[in-house]
Amino acid sequence: MSIAGMHRLSAFHLADSAFPTGGYAFSSGLEAAAKLGLFQTDAEFEAYLGSFLEQLLAYELPFLNSAASEDLDPDMLQAYHAGLLVPEMMKASLIQGRSLLRALRSLHGSEALPRTLASFPRNPDRRHFLLIYGFALHELGFPLDDIQHGFLYMNVRDWISSAVRLGCLGPMEGHRIQHRLLARVPELLAGSDTVTWREARRNAPRVDHAQAWHTHIYSKLFQS
Repeated sequence: MSIAGMHRLSAFHLADSAFPTGGYAFSSGLEAAAKLGLFQTDAEFEAYLGSFLEQLLAYELPFLNSAASEDLDPDMLQAYHAGLLVPEMMKASLIQGRSLLRALRSLHGSEALPRTLASFPRNPDRRHFLLIYGFALHELGFPLDDIQHGFLYMNVRDWISSAVRLGCLGPMEGHRIQHRLLARVPELLAGSDTVTWREARRNAPRVDHAQAWHTHIYSKLFQS
């Protein structure tokens, strides 16, 4: 099997819902969005996730591109950290980042990822999931295309899983919506390889509002 083929299979492994990063415990604000009534029908739910996906491409993806590089820009690290304004989202990002790094070292050996460990010292305020995912996979030799697709797939998968567990839609309808959202990814990714963190922008205020509201939910299934 070619190296590219092995990278793709390894990317599938990392994107498995059972991979131990703790993603199952977080909904990225979807639980709050449901309780705020931001969607009532399956069509409205799909439209909401569509705006969520577009924000991922406009904001998170430029940071991911910059993280998947030979050297980390300290200003980029600070900007990403400062941009996580919702405490629950900050907590989720750090928990999953530490879990991902621990899991990758378990898979590849305790001596693996020396540059990642040097670039992300034992500072609990900097080991964010997106940054670890981009930089560590780059160090392991993953091409940017696999890194981008894996990251987007994990997010869409987690949204659908959260919605099903919340009872917002059934499993089969969830998979139909996931299929349609993922079909949009190649077109949305076109020309995105050179976009850097300095061009990141938020463009989905409803998503930001829902994430910020999570802390006010009286009874919660998810941590974010």
